[in-house]
Amino acid sequence: MRLTKRAAIACGAALLGAGLAATPTAAAGAPSSATLPCGRGSFCAYDDPNGLPGTVWTFSSCGFHEVPDRDLGAWVNARQDSVRMYDKNGHVVLTARPGESRTHFDWSPIWYIRLCD
Repeated sequence: MRLTKRAAIACGAALLGAGLAATPTAAAGAPSSATLPCGRGSFCAYDDPNGLPGTVWTFSSCGFHEVPDRDLGAWVNARQDSVRMYDKNGHVVLTARPGESRTHFDWSPIWYIRLCD
């Protein structure tokens, strides 16, 4: 079934209005406006690119934590401080600001996270 250009534009506009047409890059992930479940004061990592359904790992204690080996997933920083993500050599790959979340996030370069910098 082929869509006319006008129909395709209308469908795209409807998806954008519903927040469903985001095209994130897999490497960095896309900032998410979706509300993924994560308890206040925690950092949550998901094995599903959209955050649900799937397995969630919840981190709330200070220090370094090993992240399970995953490919695409999602995360939420429900803490009041930043959370740093590190590669296998201990280099900072990304800093998650308070209240920030990402869907379609590539976990493959991330080996550790650190809470309470």
